[in-house]
Amino acid sequence: MKQRAREPAQNVPWLAAAPGGVLLRVRVQPGASRTELAGPHGAELKVRVRERARNNRANQALQEFLGELLGVAPTAVQILKGQTARSKWVQVRGVSPADALRLLGVGVAGSPPSGGQRTGEEDVPHGTGGHLHRNRHALR
Repeated sequence: MKQRAREPAQNVPWLAAAPGGVLLRVRVQPGASRTELAGPHGAELKVRVRERARNNRANQALQEFLGELLGVAPTAVQILKGQTARSKWVQVRGVSPADALRLLGVGVAGSPPSGGQRTGEEDVPHGTGGHLHRNRHALR
């Protein structure tokens, strides 16, 4: 029997707990000037990706971007629904709803806590290795 996603986490309509991770309702804007987290867009989380929606490149860019933001491998980010649409259901394994909210930098009210967008560059720890890397998606 397939397990179902639970109710939206902390009254955030674009985030729901799922077995082993979270489900995200994402609105993708392909062909943007840069890849960044734009913030809530109605009941979805808007993500701009630089790649165009050709040959699955925008979807791959989305998986890599969300994986990096949430500290999981891109293979842990799976598009469940909306492969060819801008609105997508994305499952991310290995992250809790609370961690997803914290790592995405989007508060319950919907705006990034700093008032800015997640983009730019900053040295941040990555993964479990404890080393620093250049994160082009960190808060500016």
